[in-house]
Amino acid sequence: MNKKMKLLLAFFSLAFMSCSDIPTNSSDFVVTTTNIDLAVYSAPSDFDLETYLKLNPDVKYNQIIMDLKNNSFYNPARLDSMVATKNDAATVAAAKASFEADNLAFLNTDPSFTKQIFIMAGYSDSTWLGVDQLNSEQKKMILRFNRQQNGAPSFQEDSTYILTFKYENELLENHYTMFGLLNGRPYRYCNAASELVLPKSQVVPDTLGKRPFILDYSANVFCFDSTTSSIFAIK
Repeated sequence: MNKKMKLLLAFFSLAFMSCSDIPTNSSDFVVTTTNIDLAVYSAPSDFDLETYLKLNPDVKYNQIIMDLKNNSFYNPARLDSMVATKNDAATVAAAKASFEADNLAFLNTDPSFTKQIFIMAGYSDSTWLGVDQLNSEQKKMILRFNRQQNGAPSFQEDSTYILTFKYENELLENHYTMFGLLNGRPYRYCNAASELVLPKSQVVPDTLGKRPFILDYSANVFCFDSTTSSIFAIK
């Protein structure tokens, strides 16, 4: 299995595709579409990684969530102890109490840290109203970044883990050509009115033959218009 295939598996949660759909005998990432031609993914000449990550922040921060899942940092033993059909009431209650205490420590210890995670979770700075104003969905998205400790909650351990996390640069650099173009992600800001003609919502994507639920937007590249907060096809 070549390097790009290994990167593909590492980003499986963002790709929505399996190994069987992708050839392993080429240095290029090639996907057969329902069209006669093959879609060979390459970044546009004006592609800038910093801009791409700014427009698609989940690309970077999903590495943390993947690491939490892959290394059992969500404390599967505690989660298993919370299942009422497998445990007695006292065990479930104790596990839930520890789980909730850990989440509260993550959310409430340092509001400035919580705001940082709020933004990492995909929310804009302008929508932050304070910890007390977080709704259930926002809390859920924030708590995806919380490590569940084996013992008492440790905010210091949680914050150190996130603030010193070592991102895999190669994954970031290859994300657009492996997934972003396929998904129709914007890679830059729109530059002129002439680019604000075809909204992404009006683009009819191709489908990958054996997996019709995977939509292929690779016939176009897309930009983001900051004035309307909309994505447009520019090719």
